[in-house]
Amino acid sequence: MRKINFLFQLALVSFLLIGTSCDKQQKFEIYENRVITCCGVSNPTENLEWLKTLINDYSISAKLSIKLYQNNTNNTLNIVVEDDTFTKVYNCDGENLFGGHYYGATNVSQDKSNNQYVSPVPCDKCEEFYNTYHFVGLIYESKIVE
Repeated sequence: MRKINFLFQLALVSFLLIGTSCDKQQKFEIYENRVITCCGVSNPTENLEWLKTLINDYSISAKLSIKLYQNNTNNTLNIVVEDDTFTKVYNCDGENLFGGHYYGATNVSQDKSNNQYVSPVPCDKCEEFYNTYHFVGLIYESKIVE
């Protein structure tokens, strides 16, 4: 009887060890565009100090996309930062011009975005921004691949 009890305990411990060691962790893919010229500098993720700080302050587990946009009439450059919930628009000096929750840019359905206790403030100026600016290039992206 002891032998059966011991074998059962050994099997249970082995199962628990194997079961917990096989947990998959999310894997992220990070892309940095080191050849894009942005706001007068090349490699903006290294050479724009405010942008470098912004990237470092984001959790590695967060989805993050940073894109360069140019105004259709006066060629002004702005940097758009999108995560799972928010879109923020910055000028070249790192000043946050406006932002908020914007469905069009993040492609997050309303059902998926309601995981916060307080609904995020909508980005009232985003639609006008995307109608008057055009996409120039991707600067940085962090996304889940598994």
